[in-house]
Amino acid sequence: MVATRLVTAEELAAFPDDERLELIEGELVEMSPTKGEHLIVTSDLMEALVAYAFTGVGVRVLVGEGGYVLRRDPDTVL
Repeated sequence: MVATRLVTAEELAAFPDDERLELIEGELVEMSPTKGEHLIVTSDLMEALVAYAFTGVGVRVLVGEGGYVLRRDPDTVL
């Protein structure tokens, strides 16, 4: 068995933006490209969230594919 060094969320953030990577329990995983259905669903969801935000509930909608830290030690970032 070959031991590999685990990567942290901070190290992942330093990678170039053109690399589509996720971090699963400290291990880098290449993301597959998004497809049409994914884009349609996320667009519909964003539209609904923005409409809700404009009702004055005091929320802010962020769009894009930012990294979200779901777990630490070892780190998981999606």
